[in-house]
Amino acid sequence: MIRIQQHPEKLNLNGNTMQIDANDEEESAFEWLQRVRAAKRRLAQNPIFFPSLSSPTAAASASAASLPASTNDNAESNSHRHGPPLQDSSRFIVQEINVIHLASLTFQCRSAKPNELMVRSQRWWRKRRLARNNDDQDIRDKSRQQDLAQLEELFLQSFPNGTGIEFVDKALTNHRRINDDIVFEIIGRARTAKTKILQVVAANYAAATSILSMAEMIVGMNHQVDAAKLVNVPIVIFDPEHAIDFQELLGLVRVAILRKWNNTNDLRQCYQRVSLVENNGYHLYLQEPCAENDGGGHEYEKIEKDIQLALGRIHIVRPKDMSHGYVSALESIQQSLDEMKQTCFGGKSMPPVLLLFDSMLSAFQMSNKFLESLPNGNGLSGLNDFLRQLKKLRNGHETIIFATRTCTGDVSNQWRRSHCDGWNKLVTHRISIQKSVTGSLEERSGYDLVAVGHGPNGDVCGPPIPFSVTSRGIVCENRL
Repeated sequence: MIRIQQHPEKLNLNGNTMQIDANDEEESAFEWLQRVRAAKRRLAQNPIFFPSLSSPTAAASASAASLPASTNDNAESNSHRHGPPLQDSSRFIVQEINVIHLASLTFQCRSAKPNELMVRSQRWWRKRRLARNNDDQDIRDKSRQQDLAQLEELFLQSFPNGTGIEFVDKALTNHRRINDDIVFEIIGRARTAKTKILQVVAANYAAATSILSMAEMIVGMNHQVDAAKLVNVPIVIFDPEHAIDFQELLGLVRVAILRKWNNTNDLRQCYQRVSLVENNGYHLYLQEPCAENDGGGHEYEKIEKDIQLALGRIHIVRPKDMSHGYVSALESIQQSLDEMKQTCFGGKSMPPVLLLFDSMLSAFQMSNKFLESLPNGNGLSGLNDFLRQLKKLRNGHETIIFATRTCTGDVSNQWRRSHCDGWNKLVTHRISIQKSVTGSLEERSGYDLVAVGHGPNGDVCGPPIPFSVTSRGIVCENRL
């Protein structure tokens, strides 16, 4: 069998000779040919595909128009098919699951996938413009292609760029563990807005993973959007101290949903301009938006429905102790997620579940110490069972965990004083919240609190970020 080495040649700068490294991986000629053909197909097709806009004939002709004759055979037959999910294909299909997956990635400040799609989309349309200059196309077709390019750009820009909290996004960006799910710990003394930060994270994640504002791009303008059948990614808040304010949470969710609809307004208008009504060969007839094809009444009714759906996804659990409350709740969550994975996702990976623990270790710290101090009381508090169940849940499902811990004394060293070593090993990101010093520049600027990021070893990373808490959420310095 013929074997081909990947990157076998290394240039010797002293003499113009080539050296072969025997330790490099080898591949057969057939594997090399498959890889080259896959790369050509990947570069020759539009990376973003809207099934609601393209019919099989139109999609095949659009992909084949920019391909050389030698590569048209496979592309024409496969360009219009609905590909596998996002993680299994280099082509992004605008479907419900894929959109939620991409939104969850950008929420975690993982921007590699949208950046790749943006670069590939711009490269694709540059090639189309070069090919268009050599062809005699009518003005209507050129205008349609410009609208499609703008639609893809607006679509990628509609996804959130982080959690919406500056110091949280900075911590997620500076200390990224690629293979680990996020376990974010927020440390601070009492009355430092730790619970408010959790509520803002919950509201922003509910808005980020909501797709009702762009549901028409998934089902098409001529189809009715059934909100009951949309995928609901659960958000679970553990509130042992009853600190969650329902009215504040409702206001934060409303603000986040309204911000999402405002940010996607241009996207919806652009989609209405290029929406496909019927396909007659290669000629596409565009439809002007009207009341009959709006598919859901007035927009404000959809916004209210979106707010209701977001609130319905947020579940609040109030455990009474560590051994029964937390452990039994995690067991129930895992069972529900297993059923949802099989029924709604066909056993495939589902979007991350957001778990928010308010005062997780500090709420039952005294009772746990008392139970552990009893004779033969090792493990009686249930803390080890909780960590074991949490690890089991993380192994079976992708999760995003935010937790707060109330401490006393010097906050900057409290990361060392956690009485649970197992929890310290799980934490991937950590910040501390402190009140602004009286007479400091932060206080004179109107900021009541300061966030300080900590590295894996507890060292301070970067300058502190002043912020304040308002009814709209977290307002950081130089941010609206």
